[in-house]
Amino acid sequence: MDKNIKYQPDYFVEEDEIDLIELFAVIWRRKIMIGAIVLIASILSVIITINMDNIYESKAVLKPTASDSSKLSSLMGSLGGLASLAGISVGGESENIYNAMQNLLNNQEFIANIIKKYHFEKKIFEDDYDELINDEEFKQNYKYFVYKKVSDMISINQDKKSNYITLSVQHKDPAFAKKFVEILLSELSEKIKQTELENIDEKITNFKQEMEKTSDITLKTKLAEVISSLIQSKVISKAQKYYGFTIISEPYVPDIKDKVKPKRALICIVAFVTSFFMAIFLAFFLEFIKNIPEEKKKILKGESNA
Repeated sequence: MDKNIKYQPDYFVEEDEIDLIELFAVIWRRKIMIGAIVLIASILSVIITINMDNIYESKAVLKPTASDSSKLSSLMGSLGGLASLAGISVGGESENIYNAMQNLLNNQEFIANIIKKYHFEKKIFEDDYDELINDEEFKQNYKYFVYKKVSDMISINQDKKSNYITLSVQHKDPAFAKKFVEILLSELSEKIKQTELENIDEKITNFKQEMEKTSDITLKTKLAEVISSLIQSKVISKAQKYYGFTIISEPYVPDIKDKVKPKRALICIVAFVTSFFMAIFLAFFLEFIKNIPEEKKKILKGESNA
């Protein structure tokens, strides 16, 4: 026999097989504890969900519209290099309304100004507002706190196939949700229109300057036509109720039964399943703790007999 081979005691040899009967035995021994945990968790989930406020959603479906600028694009395109030298944009796609709206809704100052303008602080902060108005941190970071609260209420997305835009607001007050959507549509339209009008005014100024510099009658005529088209676009933009989009589906007050959350049944089911598995895990853990002293005694007894 090879003397280098050391004898290994039997107590170090363990089988990797899982004894299902023993596992079920542990669960059966701890059935009262498991049942109590699941029952308590289920009752608490029911109580909590019952006391949660119903949240309603009002939304509007929008269709992006582009102004009829084919004549203007043709005229500006015919200017070619001159417009480029003058630093004037002569083409390209019209502004993406969806991106413009999304960027504005992600702007803290834009959102905070709307909330302050329409005195919506009480609605969005609810019962916490009375304490917040006296909080120095809230006063100093007003825009941040307002934006964080409102960003959870507002949603905007665009269907890739139809390009339709859906703007929605969720709130426990159905009437407020509708009113907020209407105000957002109005404010978004005004802001985008204001930006576009400023761009048009800048282009008109630049083209007028170029027209004064040139002595070419033909070029003066083309520049005059472009300026005329820009002025026409400006007048049309001012006359539009909503700039850059039309409303396909108006926002509405949701029915009292038409809540979007909370999903009470789902919450209760998840609580039941989660508590059941956590209770089983706890049962195995307690059984493991209980058996540790006995295992140690066996190991020590084996070492003493070796």
